[in-house]
Order: sequence, then C-alpha cells, then structure tokens
Amino acid sequence: MIDQDTSPKLHEPFFIGKVEIKNRILRSSLSGRIDNFDGSGTPWRKDFEKTFARGGVGAIISSHVPIHYSGRVLPNYAFIDDDDKIPFWRELKDELSDHAKRHSPDKKDCPYFMQLSYSGRQRDLGGIENLDRVPFEYRDARPLSPTDQRDSFHGLKGKRMTVEDIDWMVEQFAAAARRAARAGIDGLELHSSNGYLFTQFISSAINNRTDEYGGSLENRFRFWRRVIDAIKSDPETRELPLIAKLSVVERNNAIRPFQPKGNTVEESIDVARMCEKAGADAIHVSAGTLFPHPWNPAGYLPEDFVPRTYKTLIDSGAPLFWWGWLPQTWAIYLVFRYRPSRWAARMVWERTLRRRLYPSFMDYLRGNKPSPSSADAGWKKLEGLSVDAAAGVKSAVGIPVICTGAFQTMEGIQEALNGKCDFVSIARPLLANPNLPAQLVAQSAGLAANPSWHEAPCTLCNRCLLAAPEFPLGCLDESRLAEKFPNDREARFQAMIQRIFALYKLPVDL
Repeated sequence: MIDQDTSPKLHEPFFIGKVEIKNRILRSSLSGRIDNFDGSGTPWRKDFEKTFARGGVGAIISSHVPIHYSGRVLPNYAFIDDDDKIPFWRELKDELSDHAKRHSPDKKDCPYFMQLSYSGRQRDLGGIENLDRVPFEYRDARPLSPTDQRDSFHGLKGKRMTVEDIDWMVEQFAAAARRAARAGIDGLELHSSNGYLFTQFISSAINNRTDEYGGSLENRFRFWRRVIDAIKSDPETRELPLIAKLSVVERNNAIRPFQPKGNTVEESIDVARMCEKAGADAIHVSAGTLFPHPWNPAGYLPEDFVPRTYKTLIDSGAPLFWWGWLPQTWAIYLVFRYRPSRWAARMVWERTLRRRLYPSFMDYLRGNKPSPSSADAGWKKLEGLSVDAAAGVKSAVGIPVICTGAFQTMEGIQEALNGKCDFVSIARPLLANPNLPAQLVAQSAGLAANPSWHEAPCTLCNRCLLAAPEFPLGCLDESRLAEKFPNDREARFQAMIQRIFALYKLPVDL
C-alpha cells in the first residue's frame, strides 16, 4: 500500500536525466500540419509550442520530427534531416525558453524534448516521395520497414530493410540526435510506439524477419539497442536525456480479433529493462501497434467525421484483395459513408472499451454517449487507462516512468503518481484546455480549489485526431461550449474556431 502522504505531488519537480522538470505534467507529442512541405518550420509551430508553455506544462515533447523525408508520417511537419534545419529548431527552443520564463505561471523554463521519428509502413498520409499505390517499378519509393507485409487496418506497406538499410537507419537517427543537440534541444524521445518503425521491429505481431533482427525478443530489440547505443556513445549527444516511448499494451487484435495479439505486457516490461540497460533515461508508456488505435487515443469514434478524413486517405494502402483494384482505405471510406455499415464499424472500433465508454450495452448499440458531467462520462472512466501497465514498468526499472492516459483531474494524476509512474503526459485535453496544467498545479499546491476547466472537459470525442490529416490540430467539439451558448449553435461554432486559431497565434501584446 502506497502512503499517499509520502508520494510525489503533481506540483513537485523531478528529473529526466540531468534535466529538471518543474512539475509532473508533460505535454506529449501533439501537432497538426502546420509546417512547410519541405520540412522547414514555421512561426505557427513556434506559437503553438509557446501556447502550452504558457499554460504551465512541466516540459514539452515535440510532434514527430522525421529524421529523413522518406519516413514522414504526414506532410507539413518540420524535419531534422539536414543541418539546414538546425537554425529553426534553435530559434524555437530559444523563443520557447524566453516565453516560458516571462509568461508561464511560475516564470520557469519549459524544457523541450524532440521526438525523433521514422514512419516505416505506418504513415497517416504519405508525401510524393513515399507513395504506396505506384507502378511496380517505383515501389522502392515506399518507406523502409522491417517487413514488407501490409498493416492489417489500412493496408499500408513498406520496403523490407536489408542489413545495410538498418545500418543506414541507425546512422540517420544518430545524425538527427546530433543536430538536435546543436540546436540546444533539452532532450530526445524515440517515437518507439504506436505502430511506427521501432514498434514494427519489436512487435511479435509485425516483425516476421528470420535474421538477427527477428525471432526472439532480444533479436527484435537489436535495432532499438543499436540506435540507443549510437546516441549514448556520441560525445555530442550522450548527455541528452533520452526517452523511449513504448507500447506496453500492444493489443494488435483490438480491431480484428483474429489477428495476433502482439507482445504481452510482460514482454514489454522486458523491453523497458533492455532500454534502461542500453542507456535510456525514461520510459514513456503508451499502447497500440498502429495509429490510431482503439486504446490510443482511447475514446469515441466520431463516425460522422470519418468519411471526410478518408476522402483524404482514399487512395492509400494496398488493394483489399491481391487481385483487386480497391485500396483498403477506399473500402474504409465506403464503410463509413453509409449509415448501416458505419454503425457496425463504430461497434467494432469501440468494442474493447465499451464498458468505459457507455453505461449499458444498449447505449453502446445505439451510440448514446453519457453526458460529460455525469458519473458515467467516458472521459472519467478512461482517465489513467494505462496506469497498471505503467506500474508494471516502474516496478522493473530504476529510471522515471511517464504514463499517457487522457489525464484531466488532479485526483486522477495523483492516483497515478502514487507509486505507478513519475510523470503523466497529456495531449487532447490540452487542446481543449491549454491552461489545464497551471490550474492543476495551483490546485495541487493548495493555491486554488476549483479549476475552471471543469466547465468544459475534453470529452475524448477524437474529432481532433481525425482532422489531423487535413487541418491544423485543435478541439473540434463544439458541444463543449453548449453551456456558454445554449441557444446559438452558430456562436458555438465561431467560438470553437477562434479557440483553434488561438493555439497558433499568441496575443498581440506578447
């Protein structure tokens, strides 16, 4: 039994490596398409990050930052693939630090961690350089992956890596880390969860290699170990704190029950131990072997919004059948285009979490969401979904553990900190309420009793997620503003749009 009086408090500082984090709330990877297609950054990204620093987070983990153009997850994200990108990231870090020291509630710095990324076969929307449905002679344009098997949901495929390709990829990650260090970035995170390249290596459900990078768990970890070794053995980067983000709960069969389940939680805990031994400074606990996944980000499937998203993705992925012409993503679009099949697809997506999302089986059948203010609200029951997995990791390693899980309340966060993890990370609730961390920190420190965010919590509707391939990221749930504009839906909509814009444009006096 954990003594809550001696457990760390939400507002107390802690370290990741040698970097002090001023409280126990991190903003996890979060960003929309706000940069240039060539991977150069924009003022929009700078203001976006400053918004969250101003809101009181202890540290920020960047959106996925591609280490090479062939492995972008989405177009219009800033790269770290060349030395010419260093000045932008240096400017972002310097401006972010200055802004946090002047405008965050505690006037302290907000450390910035860069999430190094390569998509492998898991890409949400390819660029012209990594198209999937191309003539046979151009299939080398596919991003590198440990397997050439398509993913089970979208039908996306990669180009199976040779050992020489793996050698090249290790150096790309090491070179990207050196550029981050030269830009003054405070730390790194490997995008090693949620179906991207590292997950494709480590997952028993995906990695079908028969060489020294496949088979046993130790072999499947070999690529991870080489990347961590390359970063930690380099004089320029060895002191940078390194977070390994790990899908501790894979649940590869969450959508299609007859798929392999993937690694067990016990195997993932072994991976966490391996990461620590290799030199990682923290483990970030997540879930899923693809993105999106019913468990990440957990919540409702906005079935009315899916057709718009898949109009953007409609020509991605391999054919549904080997002899056919219909891409899997086109088939998904057709499923969600028409109401009867849309209803069935929603049930498939939400089935593994239905008891947390709906008060009864009949509500699940009908899609009747409970009121956000009720005791049965999905956001209340999903808070801390991964804390038990995080607790298993924490019991096995001696480095800090970060846990995702739609955290929005001091009570939920404090319960997680009571022996289950050292930090929590938040994404979607910060889009809805960017000042949430400052309010929670003040409440934890005894300086405030009733945070104003309770008026409109993030409902986990996931519209923000499905908007990401087409729009800049922001909260698209206008129902959150119903109490403020009870009889004027147009006013609610306009207020919602203005709140989205405010994430990317600071007040003129700042």
